[in-house]
Amino acid sequence: MAMNTRLSKKQMFFNKVKLTKDDNLYIGIDVHKESYGVALWLNDTPAIDFIMPADNEKLLKLLEKVRIALKRIVYEAGPTGYSLARTLQKANLPTAVVAPSKTPRQSARDSKTDQLDAKTLARYASGLVLRARI
Repeated sequence: MAMNTRLSKKQMFFNKVKLTKDDNLYIGIDVHKESYGVALWLNDTPAIDFIMPADNEKLLKLLEKVRIALKRIVYEAGPTGYSLARTLQKANLPTAVVAPSKTPRQSARDSKTDQLDAKTLARYASGLVLRARI
């Protein structure tokens, strides 16, 4: 009897998408004590976003699958400290921690979610936000 095994969008991306060194992948992470909001920006377009438990090693395992195309990871400094940054930097992943005051924000945001914050950070990592403001 065949078991119905549907993959989540996250599983589909990390298991099925084949990236090369010519791809440009940027990741934004909204870090909280119990969860990470993660957004991937691939070749100047949003690729996927998801929420996961705040587990540095699980996140590192996912990122190893896309290392070849990874250009930069950005997350906001916050009350959780720098353990994630140290984990990612120790794994030789290009990581930047930005001050919340340096992260571009919409002047009139109707909603705030971890996923929106992660998407903004991913765009920020890619430089698109910086180029758009010039």
